[in-house]
Parts: sequence; C-alpha cells; structure tokens
Amino acid sequence: GDGVTFTADADATVYCQIRYASGASADETFYPMIRLASIEDDTYEPYAKTNQQLTKDSVDWESNSALGAKNFLHTNGSQTTRGVLFECDENGVFTVTRQTADSNHAYYNNGRFTLKPGTYIFSNGYNSIPSGIQATYLYNYTDSAYFTNCNNGPKTFTITEEKELAFNIEVQSSQSPNDVKIYPMIRLASDNDATYQPYAKTNLELTEESQITDITSSVTDSSLSYTSYTYCLSKNGIVELNYVVSTALTADTNTVVGTLPSGYIPYKKIYTSLRINGIPSGYAMIETDGTITFHPDNANQYNGIHLTFIAYQ
Repeated sequence: GDGVTFTADADATVYCQIRYASGASADETFYPMIRLASIEDDTYEPYAKTNQQLTKDSVDWESNSALGAKNFLHTNGSQTTRGVLFECDENGVFTVTRQTADSNHAYYNNGRFTLKPGTYIFSNGYNSIPSGIQATYLYNYTDSAYFTNCNNGPKTFTITEEKELAFNIEVQSSQSPNDVKIYPMIRLASDNDATYQPYAKTNLELTEESQITDITSSVTDSSLSYTSYTYCLSKNGIVELNYVVSTALTADTNTVVGTLPSGYIPYKKIYTSLRINGIPSGYAMIETDGTITFHPDNANQYNGIHLTFIAYQ
C-alpha cells in the first residue's frame, strides 16, 4: 500500500481495506489515496470538498470555477422556432438545422441567467460567424438592451454590477443552416485558455440532482419473517441501499433474500461484505435483475448490507 502502481481494467471494482491482525494494538493515522500514475507528485492531497459543501460555503462563480465549471452560460434545452431546430446536447453544444421555410427570422433564446460582477469572455467557438447563422449575442434584461455579440471571435467584457442576461442565436429567413455546430461559452477572463470548454453544471444544480427523490422503508417480507430495507434513489441514478434480514440464515449457503424493484437495480453484478453489527460475516450479491443473495459465515440473525451504487436506468 505504499506507492503501489497497478493497471485496472475498464470494468474493474477495487476496494480499499485497512486490516489489523488479531490482538494487534496501534495508534496510527492513514492517508488512503488512489490517483492516476501520471501524477508524479508523491505528496498526499486531501479530499476535495463535495459539491454540497461548496454550495453551503459559497455559491459564487469562483466556487463553480474551482469545480471546473468554466462555462457559466446556462442552456434551456432544444427549441424549434420559425422552421429552425436549435438542438442542445448535455454539454451545451448546439446543432442548428432549418427544417421548413419561414418568412420570419428564427431566434433561440436560452432564458435568463445571472452573472455577478467580473470580467468575462463570451464566445461561440469560432473566430467568425459560422455559415448559415446570422448572429450569436447576449441580451441584457437588466437594462432592456442589446449587450454584445461574438460574431467575429471571442469578446471580453466587464460588468460592475450583477446583470441578468440571455444568450441568443439568430437565423435569417434566407439562411438554411444544416447541422451547424455552435459552442457558446461565458467564462472568467482569467481562464485564458482559448479552447471551448463544455458546459459544466453549477454546484447548486449538481446538489439538486443528488437529492433523494424516492424512499421506501421498513417493509415486511413474510417469507423471511421480517426484512427491513430502505432504498434512496437520486435523479442521477445513485442508489443508497440498506438491507437487513432478521431471520437466522443457513451458514455457508446462498439464500435469496429479496429483489430490488425496477429502477433500483445495479448496472452490473455487485459483491459486497455481509455484516452483523458492523462485523463482516460473509458476503452478499446483487444481480443485474435485482436479486439479492446473502451468503453468511454463521447462522446468525440480522445479517445486512449497506452500500451505494449506480442504478440501471
């Protein structure tokens, strides 16, 4: 465990364990860490704060930047306007295609978002406007006025007070873009890398996605006398599972103790430690069809598991 280098397969599952021999006594501090071997600095780096902690500490743009959220321009999904499809993917990249003719200009408006005081770079991913697109610009709702465009390359601008803006794409009636890509971005001017950075969700959005949206608890299963379980499902498919069987099970034997409902099953088979009052007492398996199997070392009551995994959606 001291500087060991290993190569893991794409689907490998690894565990970090700290083991003491029976009867051993020690007062030690451990600093467990797994990182890419390409990082050659051998100093220990403490864990980064979670999104939720960062949100509680501060919700300003600098905190978002610390998470790698270089793109502050929020998108509002795909729209079809005046015969033009403005299709936005999860990274905030637009594909613009005319589907039908129309005598009016087509506009995409992403809805209002707020920028705090600071100096920013606004760009569409090009040094000139792509063919088939009339304009890519910002509108200032705070002052009810046109703000700035980036038709001829990235634009740097400074605001001294909080502003409510909107990002717009304009296509004239005479233009017929076909799968034209737009890479809109607003970021701090201190991020001077000129390349496009995909849209990254804010701390608040990430925290909201991790909130529990469905809880089922304390369910009795008559076939096993009593089984208590809870599952917590977040919007991004992360399941926290607690599952305890009060019935004494046969030692060294696989026993199916239940099945997870649809939406809560893991995307691949899971092996995990079976425990009694926190002490390892065998192992458990969760199949990709949701079947939960316990294999206890001893014929004791209250075998249970507690784990977090990604659900198959």
